[in-house]
This record gives sequence, C-alpha cells and structure tokens, in this order.
Amino acid sequence: MLRVAGAASVAGSAGAALGVMHLRDEVGDESIDRIISFYRVAVPMVLEYKALEVKCETLPKYLPRVFPPMTDGEERALFEPLHEKWKGPIVEKFFELGGFYYKNGQRAAGNMGGFVPTAWQEACRPFMDSIPPRDFKTVIAPTIEAELGRPLGEVFESIEEEPVGCASIGQAHRAVLKVGPPTSSSWGEPGAAKGRRVVVKIQDPSAERFFRGDVLALKTLTDLFFPQGTPAFKEIEKQFATEFDYRREAANGARIRANLSEAFPDVVVPEVLMDLCTKRVLVMEEVYPSIPLTRALERQAAQAAKRAGFRTVEDFVAQETAKARAAERAAAARGEVASGHDARTLGRYIALQRLKLRLLEGLDAAFFGWLALPLKRWRLLGGSTDSGGTGEGGDNSAVFVPINTSKLVDDLLAVHGHEVLIDGCFNADPHPGNILYMAPGQGSGSGRGKERLALIDYGQVKVLPDAFRLKLAKTMLLVRAAMELDPRHAKYRRASSQQTKDGEKALGGGAVAFDRRAHERAKLGVAKHMTEIGFKSEKMLTETMYEMCTVYFGRDDAAWLWPRNFVQWSDALQASDPLGSLDEIEDAVMVTMTGLYLRGLGHAVQQPRNLAEAWGPYAERALREAGMLREVEAEIEAWTRPGDGGLEK
Repeated sequence: MLRVAGAASVAGSAGAALGVMHLRDEVGDESIDRIISFYRVAVPMVLEYKALEVKCETLPKYLPRVFPPMTDGEERALFEPLHEKWKGPIVEKFFELGGFYYKNGQRAAGNMGGFVPTAWQEACRPFMDSIPPRDFKTVIAPTIEAELGRPLGEVFESIEEEPVGCASIGQAHRAVLKVGPPTSSSWGEPGAAKGRRVVVKIQDPSAERFFRGDVLALKTLTDLFFPQGTPAFKEIEKQFATEFDYRREAANGARIRANLSEAFPDVVVPEVLMDLCTKRVLVMEEVYPSIPLTRALERQAAQAAKRAGFRTVEDFVAQETAKARAAERAAAARGEVASGHDARTLGRYIALQRLKLRLLEGLDAAFFGWLALPLKRWRLLGGSTDSGGTGEGGDNSAVFVPINTSKLVDDLLAVHGHEVLIDGCFNADPHPGNILYMAPGQGSGSGRGKERLALIDYGQVKVLPDAFRLKLAKTMLLVRAAMELDPRHAKYRRASSQQTKDGEKALGGGAVAFDRRAHERAKLGVAKHMTEIGFKSEKMLTETMYEMCTVYFGRDDAAWLWPRNFVQWSDALQASDPLGSLDEIEDAVMVTMTGLYLRGLGHAVQQPRNLAEAWGPYAERALREAGMLREVEAEIEAWTRPGDGGLEK
C-alpha cells in the first residue's frame, strides 16, 4: 500500500500541472483550494495509519521472527496515540470546510458498522447537533425571502434568529405562521394556519457549489487507501446529491409519514406544508416539546455521572465505555455477544422508578411542599423536572428514570424494516441527529404517556423497485437461517460437541453439535442468491458472498467478526477477493448503509442487533403477501435434509 502511495506521489508530481488545470475546469478554483487544504491534513494522517497497520498486521504475517504477531490489546495500544494525535486536526478541518465534511463527521459519530474508535466517535459527536450556524441576517433571511418571494413579515408572525439545529447543508429555525395552509395534524392547531408553530429549514446557498470538489477529495482518498469502500461511495455521492432540492425532500417526508401513520402511530413524522416549500426552503410543523436523541442521551449520562460521584461527564463516559469494551471483547473471545438489558427488563425497572418518583411527588404535594427541603437534602426528590433527558426526576433526583435504550433500538429497527421491506421507501440517513426524543407526558395524541421518537430529515430517501424489495426480503430470511447454522453461533460455541462424520449429533443438556454439511449448504444457498441479485467480486468466491451477506445484512458485532474488527474484516475480504462493481445493485448500497447506521447506534448504547432477525418478520410478511414465502422456506428446509439439499456441487 505504501509503495502504491509512493508511486502515485511520483506520478502525481510529473502530471501535477495538467491535473490541476483539469480539476479547475471540473470543480472551480474555490473547490481546488478546499481540496488542497483538506489533503494537507488528511494525507499525512492516512499514511501514518497505514504505516502502523503494515507494522501490526502485514509484517508479522511475512516476517514473524523479526516482527512477532501482536495481541489485540497490544495493537490497540499502538493505535490509541494516533487517534489522539489526529482526531483534533481532522475534526477542526471538517468544521472549517463544512458541507460534505460535516456529513462524514456525522457518519463517524454515528459509529456506522460499530468500527469507529471511541476517541473518534467522541471527537465527532458535535457534528450531530452542534454544527456552527450560518449568519441569519446575511445568509438565512435573504434566502427565505428570495425563495418565497415575500418579506419574512408577510409569512411569519415571528421567526427565531437562533437556529434550533444545524446540518451539513442547511439549518432550521423555529417560527410562528402568519399565513399558510390549513392542517388536520394533532400537533398543530387543527384547521388553523395563523399562530401555528413551525420549523423552517433553509439550505446554505454555497453548499451545492462546493459539493463536487468535496466529494472528489474524499473519494480519491477512499480509492487509494480503502478501495473496498469505493463502490459504495459512488452510491453515497449520488444519493447525497439529491438533498439539494427541498421540494423532493418534502414529497419524501409526506410519503413516509403516510406509510407509517397506521403501522407506527406512536412514531411522529412531522407534517410538511407543501405550499411553503421551495428548492431551498422547507416549512414543517414543529414537534414540541422534543430534543435531539443525542442530547437526551447526553443528559442521561450527566445524571448518571452526578449520581455516581464523578466530577465530569467525560470521566464517567470514559470509564463506562472502557468497561463495556472490555466486556465486549471478553464475551467475543467466548463467542458470545455482550449486551445491555432487554426492553422488557428495562421497562419493568423504569416502571418501578416512575412509581417511586410519583409517590414522592405525591407526598410533597400532599404536605404542600413542606417535605421538599428534607427530601432534597436526602436526595429523594429532585428539583424542577427538565424536559430534556428523560424529563423525569430532575438532575439531582435519587430516583433515576433512564431511557429504555433497548426499546429505542428495537423501535428504530422496526420502523426502518417496515420502510424497506413493506413500503419499499425508506430514509437512508437515520443518524442520531435526525431522531428526536419525546419523554412520557410530552406532546399530544394517544401515545402521550409513552416514550416516543420523532423522525426528521428526508433528504436521502430511497425508493426500491418491488422486484428488488422481494429479493431483499428473501436475503433476510436466508441470512437469518444461515447464521443459525454457522459455527460462530453461540449455541455451537457453548456445546462441548462430538462431531459425527456427516454432521449434527444431539447431546445431553439440550446442546447441539455443529452440522458442517448443513452449514456448507447454507453458504452455497446464500452465495447463489447474492450472485443472482447482482453482487460481484473479482473471484466470485462462495466465502466472499457469504461473509458480505452475513455481515451487511446480519451481524457486525465483535463476536461475529472475532478476532478482527470491522475494518480488519473488510481489509481481509478485499485482499482475498476484491469487491466488484455495484452498478447492478445500487439499491442495495443504501440499504446496507442504513443497517450499519442503525446497528451503530445499537453498539453505542450496548444494544447490538442482528439485522436479519430484526427485519425477519417484515421479510416474511412481504414474501407472504407476494405468494413467495413457502418457496423460500422450502429452500431453507432443504439445507438440513439428507442428500445434497437441492444445491449444485
């Protein structure tokens, strides 16, 4: 890899003048300056990482006597100083350049794939909800007036100059309507326009101008140093380019809102006021009260840190993260998945904590507040409740009411499974900054007593053809069944099995011996299906197709990838059988990215998930409705029957 980089540098010097002239014609002078600015920081960083990767992984493979193999812990210890050295300069450069760099910061913070080092996740967290705002008077207000063709005062009774949130290409401001279309939404004032609370989303006029140059800078680095990511990057580039027309986003949001209204009545998708939407301005109802999920989790961490006696939240998070990672690695070495409590267990605990809180508040009210002072001294009653975090108990309360993170992850996976496999229309950018949290008792409607999520930002929506949607549904069922037959499954790791020549042998205590023949049939079945869909690699190896499928559509946790992490797994796959063109399956790219995003959030809150298991019920429904389910089930059943299972050798 370093030899390739060195050769590229020499060749680049020879053709620099011609290359710069071509690029200036392609992306413009300003973009060239941005590319150079980024490369001054990024290229030295990537080369240093790659050099250490060679030392840790390549040299021990070929020169083990000179460079002894390292343990996972030794390798992590060597990389940690690099993380600390480079995270600051890169994050600073991303903030300086903005635009598409913001989006990549969000992907890192979202821990997509569960492979982003903790130091980088924490450094990139501000990209979720702390992007610097554009100036209201010189950028935002003129853009709104130019797009709507009217002064602000003719459309809005008021508009807040401080943005409620900033994103990669725009920002949002709270406002109150003076004019506008009627609404039937339970969130606004039914049938009324004047006085309705809305959020106005405005696109930065410069964002689209710099887009091509920013993508080129990042794509070139990907091509050189992470070639297995190049095919996916092309689809990401294509999909991100669709975000620059808010009229498209408005139509996407309206469609998904309609699709989810019956299936998920407790999930809020804000209504878009189509008559007030243009290419660079989008007006939607305000989901009130709510806060970004990232902020709710941060406030919960602050409450927990204070209760545990930590001086700073950062120290508390660092300790808890280290403990979680250690438990994850120890469990992975045993073939097990380290996970937090399930949704039902957390739900029972939360219900008990709420009961305690209500009893204490009731006592305080019954005695007209006379108990407030002693109860606060004994830390049995908090101060005023804060609508941020859980909104229950306050920061100083001894009655800690956590967010049910297990249910949260399950709900998000369910919503997106329905979008992908039932509706065929899904949000391909579900990072935590696009998720709002509503504590119990907030908002209105039938779900007011529950924790709820509001899903916003539909700039990257993908619509799947029905034929591919059904192929994807079959993929989920094949992967779910194949992983049950894989030796990495925990039931085989736990079993002290005695293998028969042909496969499975029942053992005492409910243990089951590994069935090698069934596993091989499953691998062939999955690989054959992947090939039929259009997945390609250089050698078209069965192992490659199977591994890609089980990780991208199944599990990406430490136990499944052990002893590698996601990047090492990807590098190994690329070295043995490089990924081919994804032109025939571009629809699959954003589905896999969505799955990685959602599972990344699960990893962040110690709730890893198997995508195929989470989406399995929706896959079954989709195939049943199409009259194809029994055929797929028969194919899976054949894997464990005597004979060749119906597969070609």
